[in-house]
Amino acid sequence: MINDDLIPFERWKDIPLDTKFCYQASDIGRISHVYPSGHRRILSECYVKSLGGFVTGLTMSDGSYQKFQTVSLVAKTWLGVRPSQYQAIHRNGIKSDHRLSNIVYINRKNIGKIANAKKRKAVLKINKNGDIVEIYKSAKDASDKNAYSYSAIKNRCRGCYKDILGTDGYAYCYEDDEKMFNKILERLESEYGSVKTM
Repeated sequence: MINDDLIPFERWKDIPLDTKFCYQASDIGRISHVYPSGHRRILSECYVKSLGGFVTGLTMSDGSYQKFQTVSLVAKTWLGVRPSQYQAIHRNGIKSDHRLSNIVYINRKNIGKIANAKKRKAVLKINKNGDIVEIYKSAKDASDKNAYSYSAIKNRCRGCYKDILGTDGYAYCYEDDEKMFNKILERLESEYGSVKTM
């Protein structure tokens, strides 16, 4: 079925692959089959875990049907040939957002660093009065700057210890864990009666 559901200001370019038909990628991340008549059909994509993301199938010049990561098709079309040891990734981490502005080539050695950075959670250091005295960028950072092992900091953030305060006289929790933060304040109020009223 032909569908010409064009979007205003959407730009299209031929995908530089040896394909049987004319395929184009747009700057907002859509892939289409352009017929000799000029009509275009927007191709659907599907998520394939083994291929690492959303893929679109194209018919190659030899008649074979191959699936390509949609992000790679958009990158190859608009950013040019991928440099050796580089990979196309989504800037915002959303694997379905193939807009050109959201795609960049990055050295594969740095991909792990980016992934790990996204997994880090800030850690709060809380005194007996319920005041936040320090904010660390991660549990590892909190461990390095205090007399605790990395695993001990994580366990404190999860509430695994009976005593609310550690041997250094402070409590710890993840910045985005509001439930744990409130639990710490309640325990401090109950055990020490020292939490300040906000």
